[in-house]
Amino acid sequence: MNKLKILVISGLMFFSGTYLTAAQENKELTGQTASARIVAPLILSLTANSKLDFGTLVKTSTSSDGTAVLDPIVANATTLRTLTDLGALGAIGLNKGSVPEYTLSGEVGLTYKISLPTTDVVVTNTVLVDSNSAASNEKMNVSAFTYAFSAGGLATPNAATLIAAGTATSLTIASANTFQVGATLTVDEGQSTGTYAGTYTISVQYE
Repeated sequence: MNKLKILVISGLMFFSGTYLTAAQENKELTGQTASARIVAPLILSLTANSKLDFGTLVKTSTSSDGTAVLDPIVANATTLRTLTDLGALGAIGLNKGSVPEYTLSGEVGLTYKISLPTTDVVVTNTVLVDSNSAASNEKMNVSAFTYAFSAGGLATPNAATLIAAGTATSLTIASANTFQVGATLTVDEGQSTGTYAGTYTISVQYE
């Protein structure tokens, strides 16, 4: 008889516990916060009439390649280019070359980086209809891209801001941000005459 009582009491306790658990009230936490921050987009623009232009050049050697280096830190037209085995025709008013200047705007105080080509960019003689079939002396390589920036009150890009393409450099958005791009052109010893052109890509992104 005692065993039966114990069994009945245990069963009642079990069903009683189940009922109490099922009947508990749901608990809520109201007013929880969801948030986001929207920042100004990066806007990159090219200053009008500025471009990466190595100018008018004369091949002065038929036994070795020549190079023209554009310096992004432009003090004056005389120091813009460094020529090796190449001559310039500035005396008769032909193009002495130029470097492009870019303007950047975004969220002041955030960091960003500039990306330039790290592999050679090919420019091709524009007289060719199909640039893909151009002979080696109808193409030239542009390489060793660099940039120099002006931000935070710097009047012009200076030597302290000269950076080679592929260098991991974090920059900070200021109220005004500009940078100039330079590169090196290699001219074959048997380069064909003509006007050469090609394209390259530049990008900026927040970090």
